[in-house]
Amino acid sequence: MHNDATSPDYASVRAIALDANVFKSAPGISALSSLAERADTHGRVEIWIADTVIWEWGQHLHETHVALRVAAKKLRAAGLWAKDPGDLSAHDVAGQLLDRIRGLGRSVRVVDTSPFAHEALRDQILLEGPGKRKGDVKTGAADSAHLRAYHAQASFQEISYLLVSADGDALTAHERWGHETPPSIMKSLTRAAEAVFHSVPSNAAGVQLALSVALDASSLLKDVSIGGAELGYALDHAPEDGLSMEVNAEAARFVGLVHTKQDPTAVTFTALYLADVKVVGAAFNWNPVPQEVTVSNALLRVQVSIPQGSASSKDAVVINCDMTAPVAGPWNAPREALDDIWTALSSIPGVAGVTDGGWPSAEDLSLLSKVTLGIGGEELTLDLMGSGFHAWELRCTYRGQEQHLLCYEAGEGYADSENGTVTVPFYGIAVLGTPEWSEHAEYGLNEFIFRVGIPGLTQ
Repeated sequence: MHNDATSPDYASVRAIALDANVFKSAPGISALSSLAERADTHGRVEIWIADTVIWEWGQHLHETHVALRVAAKKLRAAGLWAKDPGDLSAHDVAGQLLDRIRGLGRSVRVVDTSPFAHEALRDQILLEGPGKRKGDVKTGAADSAHLRAYHAQASFQEISYLLVSADGDALTAHERWGHETPPSIMKSLTRAAEAVFHSVPSNAAGVQLALSVALDASSLLKDVSIGGAELGYALDHAPEDGLSMEVNAEAARFVGLVHTKQDPTAVTFTALYLADVKVVGAAFNWNPVPQEVTVSNALLRVQVSIPQGSASSKDAVVINCDMTAPVAGPWNAPREALDDIWTALSSIPGVAGVTDGGWPSAEDLSLLSKVTLGIGGEELTLDLMGSGFHAWELRCTYRGQEQHLLCYEAGEGYADSENGTVTVPFYGIAVLGTPEWSEHAEYGLNEFIFRVGIPGLTQ
């Protein structure tokens, strides 16, 4: 059955079982390590990873290893130094990964699938359970083996377990097998951990801890790995497609903190940053030759876990980091741009007065309107003005300092209508300061507020 993170059924879960498709290809060892640490601290929850799942991850890693050897050979042929990583078989890589996973913690159990090999092959051949065709090839034996093994393990221990799987094959398999007690199934490893370990919105001390860690961007983002990227103007490759991404951690600007939660094992949160990211291997739509580019003011969404008892960014674990490149003029209407600024303000800890539903006044943006919010006991005043040259002008006053934003017509696009295709304007936001910038400018006020400082929180 499918449950959401608020379901009371998760209180009885005693194991989290992982499908191979939890990760796009190879496993994120930092995510698994964080999960294992939380399970060890919890004391009553196990992490189940079937041997066939590890083999599949190992095979994907072997493909990466082969590509690395080829790349190193090309570099050496060009007269550059590159170390040969050695000749490893897929079996060798899977064996090393198995040892690494077994060493993650006492709560990790590698589940043996060999007792279910006969049934798994039958499912694949007869196209039963998770068995299916991919073209002319029958597949599903590996999935059948670990799904059957997890179910048998839970029956033997007489416990409830949660299966983390990114597709619908697991649910279909248990339904076809007629299991009376199928597992709860979730697609997200992060949501599964929150559900099982009973994460709740953090108290003030937890928010302060998260904020202090998030503000140390140079430490938190040093050598961070980007797990997913939307490059916008370039072909949308993921890192595993050959891209190398390097964040300029020293110059990253903190602009928001959301989803701060805590449980007896950790404080978790998502920090938002604007940062320059060097991308090696990007292929532009108009130039397919891979090259090196720098994406300015990319928005980073960084999921972080701080173990219980720690108060240092050095102990924080980055679970995932996603990147979105800026797009010039992304708004179809001036009001949409204004509402996104309002939404961005809600990601500032301690802000009072931000309500749901977007900007609270001035339906006619040519009219003057004024909004006052509270942050850290100080007043944040927002004056909205119409302009003959721009869609609107917004002046922010906070602790005696000012910041200005302008909404401007960035160009024209095309849209379908009853009369055919028509041209329509689209809009951007410019942040006036030193220097002037317009990428991801909906966070311009956030950057200004954190730069000035929030009494009691950032000072």
